[in-house]
Amino acid sequence: MKKVFLILAEDPSFGAAGNLLNALYDNGHEVSAMFTRKDEKEFWKRIEIPEDQVVYLENQGYDTPVAGVSAPDEIIVVGASAWDMLFVSLNYDFSKKSAMPIKVILTDTYYVRNYQRLNEEFEKVGAKVYAMQDLMRYRVGFPTEIYYQPIEIDDNIGVVKNQKFTICHSPGVKSKTNQKGTIQISETINKYIATNKNATYSLITDATYQECLSEKAKSHLFVDQLPPDNDYGYMGGVGKSGLEAMLLGSVVLTKGEIGNYNEETYPEAPIQVFQSEQELYKAIDFFEQNPEVRKFIAEVQQAWARNFINYEFVANHVAK
Repeated sequence: MKKVFLILAEDPSFGAAGNLLNALYDNGHEVSAMFTRKDEKEFWKRIEIPEDQVVYLENQGYDTPVAGVSAPDEIIVVGASAWDMLFVSLNYDFSKKSAMPIKVILTDTYYVRNYQRLNEEFEKVGAKVYAMQDLMRYRVGFPTEIYYQPIEIDDNIGVVKNQKFTICHSPGVKSKTNQKGTIQISETINKYIATNKNATYSLITDATYQECLSEKAKSHLFVDQLPPDNDYGYMGGVGKSGLEAMLLGSVVLTKGEIGNYNEETYPEAPIQVFQSEQELYKAIDFFEQNPEVRKFIAEVQQAWARNFINYEFVANHVAK
C-alpha cells in the first residue's frame, strides 16, 4: 500500500535521511521532508522529490510550511536529535498517544546520551522504533525493529583495488571529537605500515562524497570505528561509511556489537569485529597475509549489503 510520509531530520546526510527519502519515493510513496539545514556532503543535491516538498529551516525560516505536509499518513523521525530539534518544535503533546503513526529511526549517539528519557517519550506517543544494531542494547524491553541505512552507489564508481595493500578510515565530521576513535585507529595503522612496506593508509578527510566513495573503492580494508571509553557505554558498530565500503568490496572491520537481534528481518551482518587496538593490529596483519580469505569475506559482506541496504528492501521495511 502506498503512503504519504513526512520525514524529519537534522540534514539529508544525517542517518542517510536523504537516501531514505529517495528510497520511499522511488518505491511509489509520496514524501515531504523538513530539515534543519543543508548538509556539507551535499546529499541535498541528490534528493529526487520536488523542491517544494522540502524545507530547510535555517534557510527558509522555522515557520515555513511544506506543501505536502498537511495530511501525511505517517511521520518518520530520523535520529533522536531530530526528535528534540524538529519534532518537539512542532509543539507536539507528549502526554498521550498520537493519532498519527510515528516512526523513529535511531542512528545517533545523541540517543545513547538521552536514551532513558527518549524511550519514555517514544512509548507515550506510541511510536514504532527502528534502531541500528549498535543501539539495540539501549532498547532492551521495548519493541524495536533492526535498521540499516539505505545506500545505493552509482555504477560510475569503479571498484579497482590499489596494488599496495590499502587500509582506509573515514572519520567524517566526527574527527574533531574523536568519536570514532580516529586517533587510536590511525596510531594502530601507522604502527603497522611502519614495518610493512607493502601497506599504506588512506585517511579520508575534507573530501566530497564522490571522492570518499572512490577512495573506499580502491581500499582493501576499511576500519569503521574504535570508540574510546565513554560515560554512556557506547560500544561501537557499523555506520553509513562502513556500509558504503562493504558495497565497494572492502573488508569492513569495527569495534562493537554486531550480533543479530531479529533473524526474521535481517540475517546477522557479517562484519569483522575487534575490541581493542591490539586485535585491530592482528586483524590488519591477518588480512594482508591472507588475500584469498580477504577476497572471500569481502564478497560475503558485499552480497549481504546488496541484499539488505538497497532502496527497495529498506523502503519496504520502513513502510510496512
